[in-house]
Parts: sequence; structure tokens; C-alpha cells
Amino acid sequence: MKRFYAVLFLIALGASAVMAQQSYTVQFTTSPPTIDGVVGPTEYTTTEPLAGAFRLLRTTPPGSPSPETIQWAAVWDLSALYIYAVGNYTTTGTGGTAFTGGELTADDALATGDDIELFLDPNRDGEPNTAGDSNDDSYQIIIPLFPGTGTRDSTNPGPPFFYTQARTNALFGDNVSPPWNPVGVVWSRSVTNGVGFTLEIKIPFAALNASSVADSGLLLTGPPANGDQWLFNMSRIASSGNLPLWNYHAGDANPTTGAGAFFAERPHGIITFAGRPVVTAARDFQLFQ
Repeated sequence: MKRFYAVLFLIALGASAVMAQQSYTVQFTTSPPTIDGVVGPTEYTTTEPLAGAFRLLRTTPPGSPSPETIQWAAVWDLSALYIYAVGNYTTTGTGGTAFTGGELTADDALATGDDIELFLDPNRDGEPNTAGDSNDDSYQIIIPLFPGTGTRDSTNPGPPFFYTQARTNALFGDNVSPPWNPVGVVWSRSVTNGVGFTLEIKIPFAALNASSVADSGLLLTGPPANGDQWLFNMSRIASSGNLPLWNYHAGDANPTTGAGAFFAERPHGIITFAGRPVVTAARDFQLFQ
């Protein structure tokens, strides 16, 4: 009997380890990357290894490993967060190896087919990063993935287009006032069928300016400090039908099977800012603007 319970304990311990919250340390850089869809050999060089180990949303806990390899890295300076992601969409299955969908018709038109999705919450109000909590705030950025290349600054008209929303205490929609229209976001994508994708994105801290009367947890008033922690997740809708997610969660609808889960639900992963040099407050604010 003791052996039986020991086996159960080891199984539970293994499942707990697999479902452990993902974390990543974002290191400061004095040489910010050029957002051009080509990742230079030193642009994202830090002591932090590439993040990965994506699991599939809406699969039974602890989540089925993604058959598609997706990895990402990030750095920051006083003005922005820089993220790049790569994926090798070469696995077979429904949809084959072809990225599907087409260019959006305008910014904030809902993407169809393949995409990459980012969820960020500076969490200035300290909301819990736990399942079963309806107070889920997030910035959401969706970049469609279809064959070809494209680079864009959000201050200029598209294409390529992208989709952005900010929400408080909700999983869908843009319920902040005024609606979130980030300025200065720059992204570049390169997508090749049978090979995969490369994505780079620059998110200025000053662009994370959503606020509302009910909740100010999304609003930044300056760049991060060393040790600041944000809630973060990266996910993808794949034309294979898979839903890879960096920090797996089972969702609140049916946590025993993972059915009915949504990307915006928590818990999300944690990113921690580090490596920032000592500078004056006045210089901080100048660069932040």
C-alpha cells in the first residue's frame, strides 16, 4: 500500500512539474534590435535561453506538447520591450504545412487562419494570476501569419495590418475608454510554407497607456524597474487546428479536461525585467516619452 501511494505521489509531482508556471527574465540592452524580420546574431543575445515548451490549449491537463516548435526571446531598454519569435510549422496533420488566411482588410479586423498572439499585463494593481478569477486584464496584439514578408510601424497606414485590444475584467473585447490604439508599435514578419515563421515586434512602454475608471492596472507611467514582473503569454492559432500556448492553463470552463479554455484566461507566464543600469528619473521619463 505504501508503494501504491508513493507511485501516486510521484505521478502527481511529475504533473505538477509539467504544469509549473513558465517564467522568463527579460534582460536590458544598450543596443536595441532593428525590427526587420531578420534576427542578427547579437540582437537578442542575453544570458537567458530561448523560451519554449509550448503546450496545446483545450487538451487535458497538463496539456499535450505542441508538435510545432515555437521559441521566443525578449530584451528591453528604457523606451520599449523587444520580442522575437520563431516557429517551424512543418508538422503534418489537418491543414498540412501550409499557413492559411490572408492579409487583413484593416487594423483590428479579426484575423482568420494562422496568427501569433501576445497577451501582456503590467499588473500595476496586483491582481492574482490564478484560475477562477474573473478580473483578467490584458493587452492583446495579434499578428497574422501568411506567406511573405512585411514590416510596419503602427503610426503609418497598413498593410500589413494587425489587431489590438485592451480589456479589464474580461476575456474578450476592447472595453477601455478611449479604445486602445497603440502608437509606435513596430513589427516585422517573415513566413514561408513548409519552413516556418520569424516575427519581431517592438512595443513602446509609452504605448501601454490604456486606462479606465474601473481599473488602472494596465496603465504605465514610466519604464519598468529591475525586478518588475508582468503577466505575459504567447499563443498561436494554427490552421492545423492546434492552439499552442507558452504558459498552459486548463481554463475555468472545464479544468479537468481543458475544454472551453481561452487564451486570455489565467494563469499566464511571468516575465521579470532585469539588468537596467542606474540612471536619473528625469532621463527615465525623457526616454519613456
